[in-house]
Order: sequence, then structure tokens, then C-alpha cells
Amino acid sequence: MMMRKTYCDDILHQISAAQAALDSLSQVLLESHINTCVIERLKQDDPDIVKEFLTTVSKITK
Repeated sequence: MMMRKTYCDDILHQISAAQAALDSLSQVLLESHINTCVIERLKQDDPDIVKEFLTTVSKITK
């Protein structure tokens, strides 16, 4: 878009839309991860899952 000299405001709107889409995807994937992997490992008394999960949440909420 920049090479085609697209208006900057249009580029910023496209970036914003892409970020919103990725945020939505992250939310869906996180929910799925909780309902499958995290719960399963909690049932198995895996002590590492809580730290791993908190690290993941910290990274995606920055």
C-alpha cells in the first residue's frame, strides 16, 4: 500500500482492522486452550501448567 502511495489514513485503518482480527483470533484460541489443554493438565496434577498459562496470558495482554 505504501509503495502504491495509498493515503496514510487508509493504511492505518487497515492495520487497525488486522490487529482487531488477530485479537479476536487470540481470544478464541486462548479459550480453546483453556478448555482443552489447560484443564486436561490440571486434571493430571501437572504443576507446570499454571506458570506456563500465566506466562502465555502475560505475553498476549501486553
